Amino acid sequence: MTQTAILAVTMGDASGIGPEIVAKTLAKGAGRTVVFGSYVVMENIVHRLGLDLTVRRIAGPEDARSELGSIEIVEATQIIAPPPLGVVSAISGQASFDAIVAAIAAAKAGKVSGIVTAPINKEAMASAGIRYPGHTEILADYGGAKRVAMMLANDDIRTVLVTIHTSLRKAIDQADFDAQMSAIRLANEGGKASGSRRRALRSQGSTPMPAKVACSATRKSESSGPRSRLRAPRASTPVVLGPATLSTCRPARAASMWSWLNITTRG
Repeated sequence: MTQTAILAVTMGDASGIGPEIVAKTLAKGAGRTVVFGSYVVMENIVHRLGLDLTVRRIAGPEDARSELGSIEIVEATQIIAPPPLGVVSAISGQASFDAIVAAIAAAKAGKVSGIVTAPINKEAMASAGIRYPGHTEILADYGGAKRVAMMLANDDIRTVLVTIHTSLRKAIDQADFDAQMSAIRLANEGGKASGSRRRALRSQGSTPMPAKVACSATRKSESSGPRSRLRAPRASTPVVLGPATLSTCRPARAASMWSWLNITTRG
């Protein structure tokens, strides 16, 4: 991996899989990274996993040494003891939110070049009184972006979602012409920003049918007849996906693609 600028990695939900994913990933070596979260939580998970890693507190990304075999933690929240695993915890929900907000502040200040987020528990955040439905909305609000969209991306395809974090019924209502055009414009702008040379846009709709069918790589024919299956788009082709919910849609499986990045793109 060739990387010069430091990346911020948020810890995720302390009662969930976030810290474990972060620790195992960094144990394999992940370039120059700093973890925003809790020293207590990360030290505990490294010990539980038996990883040969040193966990070190730092004041900020500028103090990172980026030494192999170490995890450097920017203390972004206040946790006295590791919370229990596998439960909905308000403490863990608050901690995951604090880590995201701190990482955004570091990015805005130019201290990190980007943010990689570990999984959070939205129910845990809600139990802490935090009313954001997901990462995208937090990034939009604290990052100061007026136009945002969620992009699922790998080496072969980039998918911009018109609607997120909502039921299929509400998604259909929300995905009007203006919403679809906004997603299309952001898909094009996101393609340019990511250096994509091929930016052919394909738009996909959705109907209230079983997830395996509705979320497969299909498109509506020009004659309003049955949907016809599409070939997987060429490399670096942004695709606009119509009304969909992340809880029911698995585009990676449908297109036989297994490695995805979840990106928030802004206008």
